[in-house]
Amino acid sequence: MKAYVCVYRQYKVEASDWAESKALVSANPKLRVGKFLRRYEWNLKSRRKGRFYDWGDDPAFFGAEEFLGDVRKASWGVCRSDVRRHLSKGDFVVFFCAQKQIEELSRWNYYYIGVGTVGKVIKRRSRIWTADAYKKYRKFYNLLIDAAGIHREVLFPHHDDWGNRLQAPYILFESSAQTHFNVRNPLLVATYDGENQASEGDILESWRLDDLYVREIDDLIPIRDGGKKLRTNHQRNAHRHMNLSRYNSTAQLRELRRDLLSISKAIVRRGT
Repeated sequence: MKAYVCVYRQYKVEASDWAESKALVSANPKLRVGKFLRRYEWNLKSRRKGRFYDWGDDPAFFGAEEFLGDVRKASWGVCRSDVRRHLSKGDFVVFFCAQKQIEELSRWNYYYIGVGTVGKVIKRRSRIWTADAYKKYRKFYNLLIDAAGIHREVLFPHHDDWGNRLQAPYILFESSAQTHFNVRNPLLVATYDGENQASEGDILESWRLDDLYVREIDDLIPIRDGGKKLRTNHQRNAHRHMNLSRYNSTAQLRELRRDLLSISKAIVRRGT
């Protein structure tokens, strides 16, 4: 069994990219880009109906909610190709969202989103367009190609290296008890403030250890790089994935997943 911690980012999008993405609202209403943009913007402005989505919807939490009615049915097909190419059925990924604060640009808040257990690994992306079993995924934003195999991205900016990203498998997460995502009211676990960083060797994010669930998550996620967890030393690659398999046996990984799933569900019940 393999397992990874991955961080995706939610940030204020450049005005030109926002405008180009918004132009698709009237051009192709079936893609429901307008609803995605509203929920994304609302969340940055701390409004109740916002969602902790990735720009580009990868992992595809919007697609799963909007087109399949179950956030657990999210897919993953653009980011972290170096992780996706190593995943097999039954492996799992622990997701955190790094939200950049629009009023304090040096500050990032980190939210625990949950655990996704891999249900299917689609090695040839074209199968989404040819196999009836995947028909419902064809409106998702993270496919990278259309039915003809031509480059297709919905939100701007597009990826210049989309061909390389396409080579790694397209991941479908299980819609089962082994997957739980919370993009409506996830727990704030940590904060990074670049302005108050004393040195390169500091722990780069501060965890909210006054909260019981944060302490439990903090205990479950191993330390790396001499004290850092979600961030790394390198600013150009500040959120590199963490390979949990390096620190845990298969039995320990199963226990870790069980504990993280339990915390994720408890957070929803608490309403935090």
